[in-house]
Amino acid sequence: MKPVQEWLTCMVSALLRIATYEDHLFILNHLLRCPPGLADWTAAFIQVLPSTGAGSQGQVAVDHALTVLATMTSPIRGREEFLQHMNSQNDNRTNASKPWVVLNSEGEEENEDASRPWLLLAESDLILLLSQLQLNDVFRFALRVTPGGAGGGGDDAYDPAEMSEAAMLGLFALGTCVVAILSRGLESFQQTRYRQLNKRIGWMLCETVQYICDHWSNYRRARPADTMTMLPRLCTEFDSFFCKATSSLFSAKRFGAWQFIAEMSFVCVSADTMWRLLLMLHTCSGAHHQVELPAGNPQEIMWKLQDGDTVQQLIDNLQAMPQQEAIFLLTALSNMAASRDDGERQLIEVIVALIYEASFIDQVTRDFCSKSGRDLLSSIAERHPFTISFLLGRVNTSMLRVGMMSLYLFHEIPLSLWQPTVDDVQLVRDWLLKGELASAESQLARLLLTGMNWGVTDTGEELFLPLDLHREVAVMVTEAYIKVIPESKGGLLYYSIQQLYNVSALVRQTPPQEQQFYSWATDLVHRLRLHAAAQPPPPGGAATRLGDAAFLAEVPDLHKTPRLRAVAASARDGGAMAAYVALAATAHGHNMADFLSDGLGMLARLAACQQHVSAVHALRVVTPLFLDNPSYLSTAERFVSVVRSISAADQTYVKMARDLFAPEFPGKVLQLFSSMMLVGDR
Repeated sequence: MKPVQEWLTCMVSALLRIATYEDHLFILNHLLRCPPGLADWTAAFIQVLPSTGAGSQGQVAVDHALTVLATMTSPIRGREEFLQHMNSQNDNRTNASKPWVVLNSEGEEENEDASRPWLLLAESDLILLLSQLQLNDVFRFALRVTPGGAGGGGDDAYDPAEMSEAAMLGLFALGTCVVAILSRGLESFQQTRYRQLNKRIGWMLCETVQYICDHWSNYRRARPADTMTMLPRLCTEFDSFFCKATSSLFSAKRFGAWQFIAEMSFVCVSADTMWRLLLMLHTCSGAHHQVELPAGNPQEIMWKLQDGDTVQQLIDNLQAMPQQEAIFLLTALSNMAASRDDGERQLIEVIVALIYEASFIDQVTRDFCSKSGRDLLSSIAERHPFTISFLLGRVNTSMLRVGMMSLYLFHEIPLSLWQPTVDDVQLVRDWLLKGELASAESQLARLLLTGMNWGVTDTGEELFLPLDLHREVAVMVTEAYIKVIPESKGGLLYYSIQQLYNVSALVRQTPPQEQQFYSWATDLVHRLRLHAAAQPPPPGGAATRLGDAAFLAEVPDLHKTPRLRAVAASARDGGAMAAYVALAATAHGHNMADFLSDGLGMLARLAACQQHVSAVHALRVVTPLFLDNPSYLSTAERFVSVVRSISAADQTYVKMARDLFAPEFPGKVLQLFSSMMLVGDR
């Protein structure tokens, strides 16, 4: 056999040196009619000439490349006649027993003739032959990319503005032709044995779409819209090309090509076509056809997509298809939403609702879609933060069905980008104040408040969330704290909870719900930017807003603001959480006279209730008021007593027991206090 291979290689090499396009096709057609397994050494016989020539020469090379591609992806006529001798040899070796029945991955009978394996080309042969054709060369010519660049710099030269509108139509026609050829390949090789080949063809189809999408985007940026007389037609032709490509990939059901739909770029597609594509991906079961919908009527499609029967149709399709294909379909929907801007809010919300329904509501699809669905919804929310509010509303209406899965969902949602609406804040408030600590509503409310961005914007000039929201959340948390932990005037209940929390941490046990809530509430209020000293510095070079008269004029009065009645009542009764909020958010912590008359007592209350961390946070924002008059504090006995209490706060029995095994100095409170003094000194 080896001498025959060497002789054929020598003869074909000699022919290729002087071969015409017809000779190249002659070689290709003979290879396609050879027995399986020969492509390992015959694939190099396929030499597709690069489309580097100018004008008609390059166009002829492109036509030849498309002819080669069409020949490879079409059914091979006469192959059985060419291999008839293989059939006779196989019959001599085959007994009269019934041939094996081949099943695919779904347990269905494969539509193949197992008695004639010689008739079909091996998948590896087709992949090797197909790899000899590079679409890159075809589109380099079509996009007018020239090597070398200006000035001989070595970079390719590419200027989309040089292409005329007629040439753009030609490019769309070329792309449509390539898509039709590759679509024929997906139809010709539908057997399961060609799964990898289908992926290869799908990748080539996706590559074709990407080339044209990128060039169309560059072309529209390079040429103003008022200079293009054929812009409406160009947009229509591009949408038509994109729909055909998507439909071709969607027709390759269960053969691995759907993953490429998820990778396609939907940025340049018009809004009306996006609705049509969404309905196609939503309702089709994988049959090869083009969606026929009234053009320019997205409102009708939106109503249809929101219909319960249509949503159930998507769920049924997801249940019927392999799990991997279902994930690819949901990923494609997510990609569609992420590629649009905020102006297409209705389309984005419809997609979010569909993914949420499939991933967290339906009992069957939730088992295999919840993890991927959570990641997809998170990626959409990162691109469009307003979808978090929409998603929160959907969770609220379906809380009885989604339950604790809502926590699983929002753990990955980028809440730091969220700007909640008034309705969102009210919903979170209801969940926090009305739900039991162990309920999904209460835990979700705490998760949302924890994940929100209570810091400043990227520029550092303003708060990411408005100050009014910081104050509203502080009051909300205080009211919930009063409900869960009704502190007595002696603070004994709080102190007991704190000791239990320390003991549970020492023995590494999960603390009870009340201890978890206490820790969450105190940590959250410390993160809120309630005081003027915690605000971003104002324009003009001032370090803080303590000297900003306009800001100080808007600081609420504890006893005159109706919204603070619960805080004022709790502070009057000795509530430690209310005392901290009053110091940080009201005039008691912004005015020296108010602080010395009432605020100092609240600070002492924090120390007496063993809330030394809160006391340090309060000192951090209050002490700057007395930088010019430090004697007011140094001569106040209650202030000195508070400082002494903070200094000795770490000397607890639990801390002393822990130091026997792992000594630690300074402790948590003392380290925080020293850091506060160092920052204040700067």
